[in-house]
Parts: sequence; C-alpha cells; structure tokens
Amino acid sequence: MNKRENLLWQIVLIVGLVAILYNGYKLYNMNNNVIKLWENFEKEEIGTDKKLTDMVERLEISLEERLNSTFEIEPDKNPSNLETVYKFGDRESIGNRHFKVEICGKSKGKDYCKITLPNEDKMFKVFKGDIIADGVIKSIDRKKSKVVFVKNGKTFEIGK
Repeated sequence: MNKRENLLWQIVLIVGLVAILYNGYKLYNMNNNVIKLWENFEKEEIGTDKKLTDMVERLEISLEERLNSTFEIEPDKNPSNLETVYKFGDRESIGNRHFKVEICGKSKGKDYCKITLPNEDKMFKVFKGDIIADGVIKSIDRKKSKVVFVKNGKTFEIGK
C-alpha cells in the first residue's frame, strides 16, 4: 500500500468511528428517555388522572343541569312561528292562544273589555284584577282596546 491508499483508509476509519460515536450518543439519550417514560408509566395508577376526573365531574354537572332545566318560548318570540316574519291575510283577528279582545268600554266608572276564549263563542266581560285563562288582568286601556295580562309570571299585551 502506498501512502495515498493508507491516508484514504485512515480517513474512512476516522469518519466511521465519528459516526459510530455520534449514533451511540444519540441511542444512549434515547434509551434514557425510554427508561424515564417507562418509570412514569409504572408509577401511574389507573383512574387517578386529575384532569380526567375534573372533566368527568364537569360533564356530569352539566348533564344534571340540562336534565333539570325547562325550555319555554314566549308565543310572540317563537322562531317557528312564520307570522313573526310575514302576516297571513286577516290572521290578527284570530287573536292569540289566551283570548281575543272584542271590544272595550266604560261601565260605572270602570274600564272593561269583552273577550272571547279560544274554542268558545261566548263573550266575557272582564275588569282589572279579574282572573281568566289561568292569569290575571293587570290593566285595561279601553281607548287602544288593549289588555295587559299576566300568566305564570309572564306579561302579555293583548289588543284588538
């Protein structure tokens, strides 16, 4: 072997040793990481993850609140009622689901309105404070033919 071939083999040998040392160092660090992860895995107890138990508790509370809640839509704000967007002909004369105001006037110094209940033909004369359709008449405006009606804590203004 001449000097040129000898130098070439020395360079190949040095590069090979450097590569082996570099890869050995990387494998050593990877092995340390694997050992740490394995030790953490063996220390973990099943079902004691704090984040998971907190999340499950929040979901159970949320589910309980949803089961105990009631969902009510006011008749005038019902999104499925197309009459909130478009009036269909003479539908206002039908009234609402509580009663329909027919006429208002004054009798013996007191304002009154004559109303009809749904599915009935008979007219009733109501004054302020009367109880009808499971609610109370709070006020009557005979000039505008409007009645303020409170049922289940909700106030409705019903007019002719």
